[in-house]
Amino acid sequence: MMSIRVHPSTVEFGELECCALRKAIAENNHQPFIVSFIASVGATNPPYQVNILFENFLNTIRFVFTPSQIHRFFYLILALREKKFIERREDATLDCKHFVKQHQEALANICAKMAYPKHDQN
Repeated sequence: MMSIRVHPSTVEFGELECCALRKAIAENNHQPFIVSFIASVGATNPPYQVNILFENFLNTIRFVFTPSQIHRFFYLILALREKKFIERREDATLDCKHFVKQHQEALANICAKMAYPKHDQN
């Protein structure tokens, strides 16, 4: 099978990362942040750049994209908020059937990918 080459700045979120973001986006505690962020960036950016932030994770198990500054900030802050929100439930199983620890690791991966672009890691 032929491999598809991607841009060097491309980021991939796998199934667990997508699930962790899907859960975070649905979490009521994060809604004030999400609504505020969407309102602030929506005022100066086209709707397709804003809507894609949360619509991608409804049924997604793998997401490959080249993140903009909007993506980086949104996913980093959302992942940090979700990590803090679930840290007290470390041994619990979530509604998605994953363990909290699995989501914590996925959220840590998201934070690393959003905070440190590939071209800065060399």
